Formats: sequence, structure tokens, C-alpha cells
Amino acid sequence: MRIGLTHHRFILFFITLGFCIFFRQVSSQDNQPPTFSDTQYIFSVSEDASIGTILTATNPTTGIMASDIDDTNFTFQKVDSSSSPEITLNQSTGVLTVDAALDRETIGSYSFDITADDGQRGGKFLPTVTVQIVVLDVNDHAPQFVNTPYAYTIEEGVSNNHQVNPSGCEISVTDEDIGNNQPSVFSIVSGDDGKFAIDHNGIITTTLDDSA
Repeated sequence: MRIGLTHHRFILFFITLGFCIFFRQVSSQDNQPPTFSDTQYIFSVSEDASIGTILTATNPTTGIMASDIDDTNFTFQKVDSSSSPEITLNQSTGVLTVDAALDRETIGSYSFDITADDGQRGGKFLPTVTVQIVVLDVNDHAPQFVNTPYAYTIEEGVSNNHQVNPSGCEISVTDEDIGNNQPSVFSIVSGDDGKFAIDHNGIITTTLDDSA
């Protein structure tokens, strides 16, 4: 977003002999570069966002803003135009949009610098600000078992709640998702005849009826 501020100088002339006073308005020269409203901008976007999605600013909530005291038009530009090609910067408004498919597991965040150029400095001495974009996770990966297959032995006559798989040999999985999308719940599908149970740590125990 751009903000223009009108700025003028007035030159006052006194002519003492004729007691005349008049003013002449002189427009200021464009000698001040644009300035950003903040020193850093942080955005977030879901990894399943469709192309064309406008990014939401988290700090500050107003998004990218700059002003020019000389009331001069300026454009926003990436310092490195090839950086973060998945994100497009609108040079007139400063709005950021998704321009390609995102994948948090491949690229979890983006960071690049942008400038505000009023065309008066030949591309030199331009204000620069850093933009950071956090890609938010969605639950798009299934857990994967590791160290399969699992094989355990157990002696007959063991008591109830006996641990079948020894410590260090628990059933485990990996999951490329993070946060609330990562925890896995184990369950026995079939074949145990109701004699075994598995907890959230992948530990298998017996569920025998002691009265049998």
C-alpha cells in the first residue's frame, strides 16, 4: 500500500518601501526516498493454498505499506527478482499472492528483501525491508512404519498386562507433518483374538483374563 504526503515550501518576500507582502509557492524537489511503515513484515499461508491466494500478514496486520513525503509515485520490487518464485509481489500495491503450488515439507518458509523505488535515485540508496513468509502445515502425509516387519515371541502362561515387545523394540512410525497433524494412534486391526493391546507409544501388552 502506498501513502502520499503533500509537501510544499513557501518563500516570503518583504518590500519595505511599498509595504507590499506577497507569497510565492514553490513545489519541493523530490529529494526524499520512500519509507516503509515497519522494519519487517511477516506473513503466513497454508501449504494447500490455491494459486492467486492473497497472503495474510501477521505482523503488522496492515501488510506492506510505504509512504513518500514528496508525494511521488513509487513501485515495490524484490531486490532479487528470481527469489521465491512461488510468491508474486504486486509492484503497485505491495500485495503478495501465491503463484505456484506450495509444499511445507519441501520449503517451510520464504524470506526475501523488497524495495520501494520512486525512480529518482537511479536504483541507488533505496529503502529495503525484509519479508518473511511461514508456510502452514496441513495433514497431507500418512504415517509410515519403520523397521518393519515386527516379530516378537512370548511364553505361554504369562500374566495379564505383560509387555510383549521389550523396551527399545516398540512399534514406531514417522510422519512428515508437524504439530497437531503428526501424532499417530496405534490400533490392532485383527488377528489378536482380543488378547493383546497397543498403546500410543507402540508398546504391546497382553490383555488376558486372569480368571480363565
